[in-house]
Amino acid sequence: MRPMSSFTPSLADIVATLHVDQIGPDDFVATQLDNPAHHIVGGHIAGQALMAASRTAPGRDPHSIHVYYIRAGDARRPVDFHVMRARDGGTLSTRQIVARQDGEVLLEALASFSTPLDGLDYHGPIPDVPAPESLLGAREQLADYADELGGYWVRPIPSSCATWTRRHGWPKSCPSRPRVFGCGGGHPRRSSTTPTARRSCTAAC
Repeated sequence: MRPMSSFTPSLADIVATLHVDQIGPDDFVATQLDNPAHHIVGGHIAGQALMAASRTAPGRDPHSIHVYYIRAGDARRPVDFHVMRARDGGTLSTRQIVARQDGEVLLEALASFSTPLDGLDYHGPIPDVPAPESLLGAREQLADYADELGGYWVRPIPSSCATWTRRHGWPKSCPSRPRVFGCGGGHPRRSSTTPTARRSCTAAC
């Protein structure tokens, strides 16, 4: 196993540490990718668990995996994986994987592997819809409501203002927006009804 130092790993480093070393029929050991916090990345150790289990089910492809993270580990030290061969059926193989470090359980997983199966390859037909560039813009679609709310619906809105949220508030550099009463204080554009239907709960600026 090649020791890993605290650095931002390359794709080659990640792939290399997914190839676990087999030390017994159902036992494996894997190097972790170290980092400044020495924290074992959950997705990485889960991938190692799947790789270890797959070594005990040759000729079968991963079908599903359910992972439970029990406790954190130290990325400066390797992790041991034990695989229990729960069942080998005609189509599916089931494996239980336990990852340990210094005798402490870090992870438990249940994975299944399937034989290659031939099935129907199909998809629904592409619907006959207009091309995106042929559609009217928002201002053209709302032209019938140009007189409402002081022209709010058709006024130019900079792209930076289109991402307004309650958390960040309405940018001062953006056009003033209507005040909304009785509708939770939300932005008028966020309602699913038409502008006219919103008159009952919208007050113009």
